[in-house]
Amino acid sequence: MQIRRVRNEEDSMRRFVEELWLPYQRALEELVESHVMAEEIDIDEIVEFRTQWFDDPTK
Repeated sequence: MQIRRVRNEEDSMRRFVEELWLPYQRALEELVESHVMAEEIDIDEIVEFRTQWFDDPTK
């Protein structure tokens, strides 16, 4: 496995969300009873949130 830093750019963040974050969250939902995702997922909203989160120097 190769670990790489995610670029804090919209295209890179969108790929991260669609290919890694969202599938992980869906798998977690199946395995952990208390982990429930919203019925409708807004990818644009998640990308915006993650981009802002990565920009936050306290994170």
